[in-house]
Amino acid sequence: WDDDQLLGFEPCNENLVSGCNIINGKCECDTIRTCNNPFEFPRKDMCLSALKRIEEEKPDCSKARCEVQFSPRCPEDSVLIEGYAPPGECCPLPSRCVCDPAGCLRKVCQPGYLNILVSKASGKPGQCCDLYECKPVFSVDCSTVECPSVQQAVCPLDSYETQVRLTADGCCTLPTRCECLSGLCGFPVCEVGSTPRIVSRGDGTPGKCCDVFECVNETKPACVFNNVEYNDGDMFRMDSCRFCRCQGGVSICFTAQCGELNCERYYVPEGECCPVCEDPVYPFNNPAGCYANGQIRAHGDRWREDDCTFCQCINGEPHCVATACGQSCMNPVKVPGECCPVCE
Repeated sequence: WDDDQLLGFEPCNENLVSGCNIINGKCECDTIRTCNNPFEFPRKDMCLSALKRIEEEKPDCSKARCEVQFSPRCPEDSVLIEGYAPPGECCPLPSRCVCDPAGCLRKVCQPGYLNILVSKASGKPGQCCDLYECKPVFSVDCSTVECPSVQQAVCPLDSYETQVRLTADGCCTLPTRCECLSGLCGFPVCEVGSTPRIVSRGDGTPGKCCDVFECVNETKPACVFNNVEYNDGDMFRMDSCRFCRCQGGVSICFTAQCGELNCERYYVPEGECCPVCEDPVYPFNNPAGCYANGQIRAHGDRWREDDCTFCQCINGEPHCVATACGQSCMNPVKVPGECCPVCE
């Protein structure tokens, strides 16, 4: 008997697998029969969520200069892993070939022949599989052969156990080993409001085949003014006429725009930027105060009725005026609690 007299090859157990991958900025989904799951995302919604996060975190790559990368031609025992740009980077990593255990088929020999290991796999594409040949059983009485004890390999979840091999005489079992599963490593999908952070780098050995990530809450830089910390997006007042918004750890400030007043007498309310008209001076005839909003105000008292209205008690009657706001900017920003918008 020779290698042409083989019963055949034992194929892998194919399963119907559905999933999606991000290809050229789009989620492409499919259902195929395969030995290994080639999909990074089991559902389309998970793929779209990851794609949205990638777009939000995508840096400005208009001036990036990336080297031209050509995809290698992979041997039959390996598969191509397309290069991708890591989060925050513009240039993609090069595509690479990785060993595919499904491509390693074990020969089944005729009775009287043994599956003998000829060369051992190196784990590199083109040398991913152990090479076996069917050779006649030697006329060796295995009862006289003392085989060393072989402990079965216990492989981590990211790897698989290689097939059992025999010594050249067919009497003893050689130790098995663990090898990383191809196509297992992928980029994690985090919920909205959180982002993946690498915990440990994989080195391609069983138990450490892939990078390990965790999803952490997104934290944006805060702003500090007068020893007070403001979160990203917060508005705060720098002085009576300037307002600021915290944006990415930087205070973006605006100036309030006041309108022109058609009055001779005016005053600036305490803590405000824009002046308001003041009623003419009336003789003090009525010592009674004003009753407004459930409070009694004394003659001459001033108070703020709402964001834009200021009042003064005069002879028992409240006299109110509205703040005049300027309209000189293209992008006015309304500040909560303030009357006049500020110019961005």
